[in-house]
Amino acid sequence: MNDCGQWDYRDWRETQRAEGPDGETEAVRQATRTGEPLGSREFVQRLERWAGTRLGVLARGRTKRKFGAPEDAADQGCLFAGREE
Repeated sequence: MNDCGQWDYRDWRETQRAEGPDGETEAVRQATRTGEPLGSREFVQRLERWAGTRLGVLARGRTKRKFGAPEDAADQGCLFAGREE
């Protein structure tokens, strides 16, 4: 703050450059980059209930496909089982 009691961007810049305890600074940066709320799981869940929507960011891209056991492929036909008949 300056002498007139107004906000000064230089103070904020110094606050951003300061390192917080136990990775706190990196957690703030990550939340700022992703747009996610920062807090405990319970805190975020309360915010989501209050807002009526999910606030967490989902992983980018398509969902990873889970492959079944090789015998499951046999149920799909010879082409997928790797056998020719």
